[in-house]
Amino acid sequence: MGNGQQLQAFRGHTGEVYSVALSSNGKHLTAGSRDGAVALWDTTSGTRLRHVEHFSVFSVVLSNWNGQVRQQLAATGGPTVLTL
Repeated sequence: MGNGQQLQAFRGHTGEVYSVALSSNGKHLTAGSRDGAVALWDTTSGTRLRHVEHFSVFSVVLSNWNGQVRQQLAATGGPTVLTL
């Protein structure tokens, strides 16, 4: 790492990505997008593990427990918080 080469591409959103969170163990990445979706990827394989359509996603957070992703939280621009 550190040589400027792309390590992985995470595809699936159709709008601008507003927020990205990396799990503390580096195994998962989540992103919220203008397209109203929240996605969770495996960082090693690039496989999308979850994809949920929602609305106005501005912020995402990952929480880990014993190395496993137990919850993915996506705070929206409105009064709703999506929990996966």
